[in-house]
Amino acid sequence: MQIDNKVYAYWQHCAQIEKLVHSTPYQHIESWRSISTKECETGKIIDQATIESLLLRRHSMVIAPQVLIRESSKQEFFIPYYLLAELNPAGKLSTKLMHALPIFPKQVLEGARLSPQVLATDQDFENHFALHPPIWSEAEEQLNWPAQLAYAQQCLSAVTRDVWLEDLQQLGFSLFDGVKIFPLEDLASTDKICVDILEQAQHVKVIESHHNSKSKLYIEDLLNNAWVEAAVKKAPPPRYVYYTPGTNVRYAAIPPAKHLVSTGDIEEIHSKLKHKFNVFYKGQQLLKSVQEITNRLADKYAEYSGIHPRVTQLQDNYEQARAQTRLLQVLQDIWQRQVDLIMTWSKPLDFIPMLQRNRLARLYKFFSQNFSEDEVEGLNQRQLESLLLEKQSRAQNSERIMRDALHQVENDLQQQTMLQHKLDNWQQQHDYDISTNKYWEEICALAQQYWLVLFNNEQEYAGFFEDEPEAIERLIVANADQVSPMLAASLLGKSKAVEILGSYDAIVCPNFSPSIDFALTQEYGIADCDTDFEDLQFDGILGSLGNLWALATAKQEVTTTLEYQRQFPLEYTIIDVHGVSQSYLGSRINFAEIDATVAWLQQHHKTALHVAIYTSFSGQQQCLQSALESAGIAHVKVHLLQDPSVDDADIVIFSSVYTYADSGPYNFDRGSALLDNMQNAAKRQLVVIGDSRIFKPQLHSAAGKFARLFIKKEAVGV
Repeated sequence: MQIDNKVYAYWQHCAQIEKLVHSTPYQHIESWRSISTKECETGKIIDQATIESLLLRRHSMVIAPQVLIRESSKQEFFIPYYLLAELNPAGKLSTKLMHALPIFPKQVLEGARLSPQVLATDQDFENHFALHPPIWSEAEEQLNWPAQLAYAQQCLSAVTRDVWLEDLQQLGFSLFDGVKIFPLEDLASTDKICVDILEQAQHVKVIESHHNSKSKLYIEDLLNNAWVEAAVKKAPPPRYVYYTPGTNVRYAAIPPAKHLVSTGDIEEIHSKLKHKFNVFYKGQQLLKSVQEITNRLADKYAEYSGIHPRVTQLQDNYEQARAQTRLLQVLQDIWQRQVDLIMTWSKPLDFIPMLQRNRLARLYKFFSQNFSEDEVEGLNQRQLESLLLEKQSRAQNSERIMRDALHQVENDLQQQTMLQHKLDNWQQQHDYDISTNKYWEEICALAQQYWLVLFNNEQEYAGFFEDEPEAIERLIVANADQVSPMLAASLLGKSKAVEILGSYDAIVCPNFSPSIDFALTQEYGIADCDTDFEDLQFDGILGSLGNLWALATAKQEVTTTLEYQRQFPLEYTIIDVHGVSQSYLGSRINFAEIDATVAWLQQHHKTALHVAIYTSFSGQQQCLQSALESAGIAHVKVHLLQDPSVDDADIVIFSSVYTYADSGPYNFDRGSALLDNMQNAAKRQLVVIGDSRIFKPQLHSAAGKFARLFIKKEAVGV
């Protein structure tokens, strides 16, 4: 896919803006220069040395007009927004339309690490831009640095009502007496970027991945398998990159196991690993064979409600066919005796009907007594014999067909039984339940220890997970519909193979408005009108509306749709608690569920397992976290279910809070997306603690899905 050099230059600028949006103050602290608040307000830098140091790279500057510093630690900063401007050799700040709107970092919009408060959301600022457009939106000549600065301050104040400043001041922050400025060029390299790999269809897999398609589990298994296989073969560490939007590009590691030591004989570790892996591989082959034949027979005999009812049916049919054959053999003998008793001397006179009827009367009677459905009057002896032989032949054919069909079904059943018997014997021999992930976890732990020892002993792997990859063996991108084309280009240019997972219809959420993006495309000479801009949009090239998914699908169709099945089944448990749901500081709380959750954790939780708890109410979250801290298990975190991200864990616990006395609809029960998120997050077990009576199987929402998963089992009383 040939990309014009102008597009590369445009992407480079967009990549810098994207990096700024996702950056924290610490990432560019070395590039900071300080100017006075007055210099910022007037748009004129006075110190010539500062001007010269800033202009060493480029003229585009990032300005942070408001910086907060925590007094107790001069290394803790908070920046609510940035502005872009051009700096000329005389120290004058000027602006263009493509630089006009303020940029609010993701750290600010999604909740800063330094403050529990969220300043606002993307939608709040987008609404402000739409409802209160800047003065230059209709008269571009009014765009200047003072107007740009004033609009940014007005936007922040209007959307947040300056509450953010009060909250941070209460946490010990104060406004820095000055303004920070640094070159935009410091945020991204100017290395050549390339997307030629998209022309190599055999190296690119495009996977349609819907919101609840368990893509995280698919990717986790893919990475685990790669690391384990490399360890078994003593191959170099797999240079896989698992990238999700907003994260750093690093090589993906095998998920670490706890309580591992970085010492040991690597050959001994490898020997154990190889033995366990071979055992596991053999067991997986047996299990796969059993599953394949079970699925095949289930489909083959679906109309008979399974193979066993089919065997019973065929056995009955075969016995009936055999009985019919034996009956006809007996009738054949009777027929022969009847024929022997008939006088044959009058046979030449059979042309006389009356004489023929008299001679064959015994045979007609034989047929009327044994085959009443046949009309045989008027048939001669040869025709009667042919009719009897035909009946006998049909019965023998029917018996043979039933025998063959029964033999085939019995062979199918025998093959299934034999494979299941071999699997049972193998599991008993190795003391290994192949339907659980316990044995595989032991293999992963040995592989992790192998790599830990190897990385500690081999200097060539120092910084393997810290440095940005220079070459990528396999690039795996989740939510590719949210990855901008400029970042995609830099990743694709380093990759030998790519797996792109995303949504076919999704469009990336813009980091800057389409109007600003249109100004950028004009600045870089790749669009002169709205039609050109729309063409770039559909080609997936735009920084604000294009994305990696659009780039990948521009040259090929979707490879497959992800319908991932867990390698090991998820265990479901419900703890039935009949408590009381009550109001609590504008929220709701259920103390019985809190006690039950703490008790369950104390009884079942192992420190080696990662547990995450979810609930729908902030009151329940606060009180439950406090109860866990009092019980000495504060490391288990309680999350709100409606949070945008879900924490992966071995065990996920959901506290429903509601009881049978509460009228619906429940706030977790709007569709099944929330349950699907928890299913995706849970690796081993999903536990619901609450009143089981609110989960009704007839519902099509989360409560109904919960019911169909859990109510089949006997609820555990607390």
